[in-house]
Amino acid sequence: MRNYPQSHLIKADAYSVMFAWGLFVVTALLFVAGNVLSAPISNVALGISFFAFTGAAALHVALALSHSCPSCGKHPTVQGFRPIHQNAVPASGVSGWARVIWSTLRERKFVCIHCGEAWRVTA
Repeated sequence: MRNYPQSHLIKADAYSVMFAWGLFVVTALLFVAGNVLSAPISNVALGISFFAFTGAAALHVALALSHSCPSCGKHPTVQGFRPIHQNAVPASGVSGWARVIWSTLRERKFVCIHCGEAWRVTA
């Protein structure tokens, strides 16, 4: 297993995805709270949270397109509509680009979903 040369970019990409999903959950909770409680502050907070989520999602897209697998030249966190490589299919759990994000954060390694090459994410 070789070191991924753009480790800092894929880690930033992975953190941006987790941040975007966290903001999505906050936005959804504020939306529910605003409708149930009819609190005007919730509507302001909902707007701020929605724009923050949109910004985080845009940051993820920019980061996902900024790094590519040295073996195949494709982006490991951009799945597309083709089936993923058989080496990247886990026995259970999440697969595809979400697996790349999860493996990067938890295990500091991932398998490219396009070519099946295993990479180590360095510090």
